[in-house]
Amino acid sequence: MELNATDESQIHEAVELAKSSEAVVLCLGEHQFDNGECKSKTKLHLPSIQYKLLSEVLKVNKNVAVLLFTGRPLAIEELNNTAPAILNMWMPGTEGGNAASNLIFARSIPSGKLTISFPRTVGQCPIYYNYYNTGRPKLNDDDNTGYTSCYIDSQNRPLYPFGYGLSYTTFEYSDRKIDKAKMSEGEKIIASVKVKNTGKYKAKETVRLYIRDLFGSVVRPVKELKGYEKNELEPNEEKSVTFEITEDALAFYGTDIQKKAEKGKFQIFIASNSQCEPFAEFELI
Repeated sequence: MELNATDESQIHEAVELAKSSEAVVLCLGEHQFDNGECKSKTKLHLPSIQYKLLSEVLKVNKNVAVLLFTGRPLAIEELNNTAPAILNMWMPGTEGGNAASNLIFARSIPSGKLTISFPRTVGQCPIYYNYYNTGRPKLNDDDNTGYTSCYIDSQNRPLYPFGYGLSYTTFEYSDRKIDKAKMSEGEKIIASVKVKNTGKYKAKETVRLYIRDLFGSVVRPVKELKGYEKNELEPNEEKSVTFEITEDALAFYGTDIQKKAEKGKFQIFIASNSQCEPFAEFELI
């Protein structure tokens, strides 16, 4: 079936092939010509025929990996809840087949991270990690709290946040700390974390540093990416990752169009993606 197919007659053929197969690699998503200049969409869900294909295949073979082709973030909460595995290919070009083969058969270990957030539903768009806070923020997205900035029919958080990405191994973060809680002009703060490969495969992990300016003269985002480092770790290997926080990392353009760091308090986050909580606070004095 083509990605933009509307004829369901080939679903039966796909099901018969799935019955006799050890595993199924199912290609879903957008056609390449749905992307590019002047190709905006009002609907970001997969076509219903693709979900029907997936459903029928899963009935006869549970060992299914979905290759998702897209040039934009899609609203795929249903796919997330249904597919055993999803490998986002974006629009990979002529070498996409070789790349997919290497990743599926573990000749390479996935280490890619999302450079943009994926919404749960179209109504969340635009959705991004570095949004501005509101007067009544929803502090716990799992609680149905009234009179806060939230949806009554969905969570605020994205389906996949900025920086999200799985691997064939797992990583553990521990011992997050900063070397001091106050920083004078011209000084720097060292933030560090220990990262351990707790799985069975040698793999790469991207560690990210986010900072939040709590009190700016102009509105500031709830967090901003200020540093990152990719490390390759053997199974059970642990490494300490450090970041230098300088005044320049705290600076922003004010109403006078001058870039400067303002004195005050800041929160700091270190994690694998933007869906994270602060672990420390420091002050520029």
